[in-house]
Amino acid sequence: MSKSFKLNIFIKLAALVFLIILVNRHIAQYFLVDQTENTILSEMSNDLKKCNTHLGDNHAFIHCAQKASKLEIFNSIKDHYVLCHVGRSDEFARICDSFSTAGVTWESASLNAITPFFNGVQTIDGAPWMAVKNELTVNSDLVVLKRSWITDFMKQVWALRDQNLLKALPVIILMMIGLALFMVYSSLKPMRLIAEKMASLNSQNLSLKQTIQSPYKEFDLIVEQFVNLRERLAHSFEMAKRFSADVSHELRTPLSVLRGATERIIAQLPTGSDAQIQVRQMGDEIERLVQITEKLLLLSKADANNLKLDLHKICLTDVLEKFVKDARTFQSNLTIKQQIQQGVNWECDGSLINQLLQNLYTNAVKYNKLEGWIKINLEASNDQLHLTIENSTTEIPPDLEALAFDRFFRGDTSRSRAVEGLGLGLSICKEIARVHQGELTLRVTPENSVCLDLRAPLSIKGDGP
Repeated sequence: MSKSFKLNIFIKLAALVFLIILVNRHIAQYFLVDQTENTILSEMSNDLKKCNTHLGDNHAFIHCAQKASKLEIFNSIKDHYVLCHVGRSDEFARICDSFSTAGVTWESASLNAITPFFNGVQTIDGAPWMAVKNELTVNSDLVVLKRSWITDFMKQVWALRDQNLLKALPVIILMMIGLALFMVYSSLKPMRLIAEKMASLNSQNLSLKQTIQSPYKEFDLIVEQFVNLRERLAHSFEMAKRFSADVSHELRTPLSVLRGATERIIAQLPTGSDAQIQVRQMGDEIERLVQITEKLLLLSKADANNLKLDLHKICLTDVLEKFVKDARTFQSNLTIKQQIQQGVNWECDGSLINQLLQNLYTNAVKYNKLEGWIKINLEASNDQLHLTIENSTTEIPPDLEALAFDRFFRGDTSRSRAVEGLGLGLSICKEIARVHQGELTLRVTPENSVCLDLRAPLSIKGDGP
């Protein structure tokens, strides 16, 4: 069983998206903490500048900093600002005093701040604290923030990100499916164009020059191989048609001579003698060869589009009613059912259509049950005729619908002579239907019967098929 190209693309695309999400997650966790910390340091410096009128009141300073913030996401961190100023005597005074000692290393930075600032780090009671001030003086005001609050803030951000990712996962999957289908459609479009060209090839147009433009240079080799294959097929098919036509034509004269000679010998031999019986058997085989050559010659003409039509109107209703009458006379073991529309006139080649109808009827009789039935239906509307000949049957080969119109295919799987025939009748019928701009199909019905279906215009349009 072949693998699905769409499923293969989807799996690879899903793996790629998962890898991108995983790598992005690790990169973000590696760099985002430092980036966030630097951004908050810049915010602390800017807040000292913007809210310098509230440096004596920690609550008012925090309110001002949150109001002036361009990034509201950091307002929850600003709730934990500790404003250090001269004279602070609450529980945070010890933390502020630790940044007034000479042991603090202050580093100059600018980042995204309004003006350059100085930041330092002190470990107090085992926890790191960060401080920012805008002037490198002993008694300058500064803002202090515990680093763990930034870490906790980042954990909340990551948790929210994971929650949103889970919520967006169905949308991501749908987008991946859509993208996979689009990629498959876009990738296979050139192949579909080539496949359509290949599907349009048949015995009548193999020799025609068909130009296929490759949409992408990567498909040039496939197009080139297809063109080469078509040319080889056209050459092989042309050789086969010539051989079939030449052999059929060359055999007609000697076979006619043999047929005439055997008929004369049969007439000269004693009636019922062994010699006459043997010669008559030879004559039957010669007649069989004559039929094969005539049918092969007709098919060769059809393949070469040289089957000339002698068009005139016939009353198809009358022709079919005569078939039904003869069938009821000579095939008394079969039940003949008919539903034939009156007054159906068809512009066609009467000789070829008579051969088509004879072949279809003979086929329905040969492959019928001993006490079977045949249904013949004819109707016409909108300048189209629809003829069906359906028959009961004993055994239906599983590949009948696919191979019925192949040359030398016979419905009797044993290939014995129990059922007479050459396996060319339906092939000839299909070609006769084609040259009349019609279509002949075969289908096996749910009732286990075989139905031959002919649809054709009542008058040929244009110059033929």
